[in-house]
Amino acid sequence: MESRLMLALRLINFITCLLRLSANANVSLKT
Repeated sequence: MESRLMLALRLINFITCLLRLSANANVSLKT
């Protein structure tokens, strides 16, 4: 179960990082 929680946390962090990068890219493109 611990391994699953760690994998879930890694996936969440990875997705959040991608969202932040995409958001920054969109803002830079708009400006």
